[in-house]
Amino acid sequence: ISLFGVPGSGPGKFNSPLGLGVSPQGDAFAGDSVNKTVQALLACSARFTPTPTPRPTAEPFVLRLDVGSVPTYTDQAGNLWLADQAYIPGGFGYTVGGTEAVPETQPIASTADDLLYQTYRSGSFLAFKADLPGPGTYDVTLKFAEFPGMGAGVGQNIFNVVSQGIEVFHELNVVGQVGLRQALDLSFQVAVDQGVGNPQPLLVEFAAPSGQAFISGIQFRGRAPH
Repeated sequence: ISLFGVPGSGPGKFNSPLGLGVSPQGDAFAGDSVNKTVQALLACSARFTPTPTPRPTAEPFVLRLDVGSVPTYTDQAGNLWLADQAYIPGGFGYTVGGTEAVPETQPIASTADDLLYQTYRSGSFLAFKADLPGPGTYDVTLKFAEFPGMGAGVGQNIFNVVSQGIEVFHELNVVGQVGLRQALDLSFQVAVDQGVGNPQPLLVEFAAPSGQAFISGIQFRGRAPH
């Protein structure tokens, strides 16, 4: 409070202010030697409450890979998907890339991001690595769409997905779940023990006991502990 009262002899007025006291409850009291009064400014009528400074919140680590795509892609939500590449230590990419297919041109149902699903890699075995900022739990989202003429034929492309040595999806049959030219997103969580001196990347593998495995996009998302 920078100013309390004005000159005068009525309530809230002072002729010769003398001393200011504050109670434990925050009430302020001011005396006046001329008016011979003590006036109070109660805490319920005016109280200064400090506003806490918000602490910045760390943004989660996110890496998005547009598999089979040469240029980068920005999806309808404004997220950037990086172009496909072979794995580089300290980075990300495929270690076993199979075949980079000719992009499809037919529209994809159940998504507004057709271009993301129209590119893909396929093969009897595929593997992708990503070096992440540190140990922790990461969410991995896989994006699929199956097309006519892919692999062994409709309904014959069945494959398993393994991450960090753990099978996360068994005998996945994309067309059996959603049909042809339909977007399918599947997610799982995985713990990564990675840090200084321990260069363990996050590994995702696709193995097809029947037909071929395929993948259109991979998103890694998590918050490394500080």
